[in-house]
Amino acid sequence: MATTTDAITGYLDMLGWSYKTFGDGKVRTTYRCQVSAYYYVIAIEVSVGRHWVVLRALLQGDIGRTQLDSVLRLISRWNEVTYRARFLLVGDCVVLQAEIPVPQLSADLFLESLSAICRYSTLAGVEIAAVATNPSLCGMFDSIITAIRQPAWDGAVPNEMPDLDFDISMNRIPDLSTYLGFS
Repeated sequence: MATTTDAITGYLDMLGWSYKTFGDGKVRTTYRCQVSAYYYVIAIEVSVGRHWVVLRALLQGDIGRTQLDSVLRLISRWNEVTYRARFLLVGDCVVLQAEIPVPQLSADLFLESLSAICRYSTLAGVEIAAVATNPSLCGMFDSIITAIRQPAWDGAVPNEMPDLDFDISMNRIPDLSTYLGFS
């Protein structure tokens, strides 16, 4: 485990990031998401296990019971378009997580996973926080989702859900193929 933890700290040193290590195979750092007009910092923990290296960012904690369903719908929508990381609802918290099998750990794969955590936190974190903490905004989000899923006037249900542009902080779900290098 020590050599894998050393590799992780070496990758973070390569980026020039500050971090703290803990004796139980954990490395903690932070990232300030570049979101307009909002100061949004996420805590990132890298856990080194026997079989997996797990990168996890806490996006929102203490979600109220009345907002849990809405937040779950929002992160499920995001999970449809993510690559290398996924949004999870753990108790009353939203986390963004990426996993790397220990035998496949490399600088490229670690940096790709860390990049995904930072990118998706920036794109979705403020929206998730807003839906999770604002009951009236949560209600508006739910009404948009309900309206989209209603059958058309002729009774036909659309084959796929149209793009949802629930734009709270100038963020939208983009075509991620551009970011991932696909044409």
